[in-house]
Amino acid sequence: MQINIQNRLFQWTINRSSNRRTVQLRLVSPEVLEVAAPNRITTAELEALVKTKAAWILRQADKLEALSYNPFNAGIADGVKLLYRGKSYTLLMLGAYQAQ
Repeated sequence: MQINIQNRLFQWTINRSSNRRTVQLRLVSPEVLEVAAPNRITTAELEALVKTKAAWILRQADKLEALSYNPFNAGIADGVKLLYRGKSYTLLMLGAYQAQ
């Protein structure tokens, strides 16, 4: 299913459970929202809830988008800079582990 939040289109899935008492909203990626909800809540109620949480969803989507463009940790190859515990390190691959 898709939902439009302030002119941004999000794919969203609903995972229902009879044991769940609360609703959980989780952004998997900047365009994908997962909703975990109890069985008793209707899809229309969930859609209304998601719309009330639009500001939070958009903020989180923007954060995830910014993280995805981070040049650090973009891939594993010789000479790539990695961010580890807040410091930048250059990766040196030795012998058989070197990228072909």
